[in-house]
Formats: sequence, structure tokens, C-alpha cells
Amino acid sequence: MTTSSPMSRSLIGPLLLAAAFLALLIALGRALLVEPDPALVAPRAHAASRVVMFATSWCPYCAQARATLALAEVPYVEFDIERDRIARAEYAALGGRVTPLFLIDGELMHGYQEQLLLDRLALAGALPLPAPR
Repeated sequence: MTTSSPMSRSLIGPLLLAAAFLALLIALGRALLVEPDPALVAPRAHAASRVVMFATSWCPYCAQARATLALAEVPYVEFDIERDRIARAEYAALGGRVTPLFLIDGELMHGYQEQLLLDRLALAGALPLPAPR
């Protein structure tokens, strides 16, 4: 027959509590790793335009992206994440860590690379058709 000491019995409660807390942290960590559905977390941005850019006024990559979009004559909506707190919340909900962050027909693109942006716009059918000759 085994008996447990009062010391070991007093540790069971805190150990169970620690195990439950650890399980909760693991579950939360997994939930944070799942990329959110842009249509659910950023309804304003999702409904604003086929092409949405989250940016800042001072970001050099944002300036390059603006120039690329203007040159390609792509209509887009821009949200300044420093001046618009709702835009900042949407940006964060979309997993934004760098600027610019694009939402092109509901698909996310993090950062700016000219050719990648043009490819994504073409794939989404967001580039205007050339005028007939």
C-alpha cells in the first residue's frame, strides 16, 4: 500500500493548473498561426476596391508601389495605417508586418516587388486592357 505525503498532494492542484495554462497557450499559438480570412477581418477594405493598399506616407516602397499603380493606370484605394486607426486594425488583422500590404481581389500580398505586383494584378484581371489600335 502506498501513501502520498501531504507535500505531494499539495502539488497536484498547482501542477494541474500549470498544465491547463500550457494547453491554453498552445491552442492560442496555433490559432494565431492560421492566416485570417481577409473578407471577414477587413470588411471595409475588402469592399472598397479590387485593389487595396495599406501604406504609410513615409515608406519608400509605398511610394514605388503608388508610382507602379499610377503608371499601370490601376484604380486602387489606399489606407494610411498611421492616420486611420480602423485601417491600422484591419492591417493588423490581416497579418500586416511590413508596408505596403496589398489586398488584390481578396488575396494578400506582403511588401512591394514591382514584377510580383504586376503579375498579381494581371492574374486578378485588375490591369486595364490596352486601347485598340
